[in-house]
Formats: sequence, C-alpha cells, structure tokens
Amino acid sequence: MIFSIIAIVLIVGAVVTIVLLNRDNGTPAADNPPPSTPRSSGSAPKPPTSSSIPKTSGQPGDALQPRNTGWTVIKNDKAKFIYEVPPSWKPVPGATLSSKAMPDATLYFPASVGDYQCQGANYSRGGLGGGTVARADPTDVAISIAKAYGAEFYTSGNGVVTTGTPRTVKSVLGTDGKPQLGVQVDATIAATGNECFASKGKVSVLVIDNGGSTLQFLVVNGDVEGGPATPPPPADADLQKIVDSAREY
Repeated sequence: MIFSIIAIVLIVGAVVTIVLLNRDNGTPAADNPPPSTPRSSGSAPKPPTSSSIPKTSGQPGDALQPRNTGWTVIKNDKAKFIYEVPPSWKPVPGATLSSKAMPDATLYFPASVGDYQCQGANYSRGGLGGGTVARADPTDVAISIAKAYGAEFYTSGNGVVTTGTPRTVKSVLGTDGKPQLGVQVDATIAATGNECFASKGKVSVLVIDNGGSTLQFLVVNGDVEGGPATPPPPADADLQKIVDSAREY
C-alpha cells in the first residue's frame, strides 16, 4: 500500500509502544514510553487485546451507543467528542500521533485498520485520530491539517497532496443536541507505490466549531489504490461514515 497510516504495537501487561506505519517523519508517543521505541522497520505489530479496547458504557439512546450497528464507539477525552469505527478497526487507547508540519494538531485516541508487514517493515491500510487546535478560521484549519497529515502519512512514497473544495457539515451535534458548525475537507494523495506502499490515498478532515476557545478536529485516512492485495484498503463509504459519526458528548 502506499501510505500506511498509524501502526501500533501493544505490549500487553507492560507498556504501550506506538509505531508509525510508513510515516517516517511522524512523532510517536505513549503514556509511558519504553526506553527505546520501535520504528516502522521493527517487528510485526501485535493486535490489541479485548482488555485494551475501550468499551461503551452508554444506555440505549445516548451518545455512547453506536449509530452504526456493530461498530465501536471511541470516546476522545482530549477533543471532547466521539466517533465510531467498523469492527475491523483497532482502537489504541493512550496513543498519540503528531505531524512535524503542524505539531500543535496532535491526534489522540487513534485507531488503525489493515495492519500488515512488508519487506521487514510495518504498515497499515488506514487510521484516524482527533484533537483540538487553537481557534482560527475552520476552513483554513481543515485545509492545513489535510495537507500536513496527507504528506506525513505518505512520506515514504513522496506523496503529493491535493485538497478538494471545503464543504459545510451540519450533522455534528453538540451536547445540547443542536447542530454545530462543521467543515470537511477531503484530500487525495498521489505517491510512488510498490508492493508495500499504496499509490493513492485519501485523508478526510472534519473541523468542528462549537464556539469555544479551540476547534475540534477529526482526521480519517485510508489507502485507495496500490500496495498489497491483502489486506485490502478500507471501503471509502466506511471512511465517510466514520466522519459522519462524530458528535460531542
């Protein structure tokens, strides 16, 4: 695949180590990182155990119940909003991912899909995370984040990022149940692919303005074309459903 998004290694019972899949320039982090953090060329990632994946505790009808049957709800305590992922995605509590181009736009409560190993390095077919940034024009922020993470995720393939037309989103509900101002920007990334890297990827960024001192944002990434036959890229429809599931709590 080309880009391989967030690769995560969990050492259950010890520490949580985050490996950035194919993101050579990313900045991995963990709550209590070990003395030496494996790079993308390290050993194959171990999937999270059932005890490491967040469980939903909501009652029927509340925000913590998935809108999509069978999906997992991720409660992002940093950004104060939640989003959902399909069963094939692996949430990784405690992990973070930063972009050198926008170090203040850190991704918290990430998840990855389609983790695999190729030529001794670890990759994934998609990933996501959310956070907050200083208040500014929501459209400008969405474009900047899409460019920063689009290039970061596909750095191994010298990715070239092209952003689409920003569009207003009214599906994000606040804690009062009323729609919040939202802007979504989709970016496509063309890269030099091979049997390990995708030749085309996609990054969708949702920025939410609830009138507070910061803006909330969600980044959803997935391969589109190229890379290995197995695992396949995530379905584009699922990527958009993840974005559409975002809401405050």
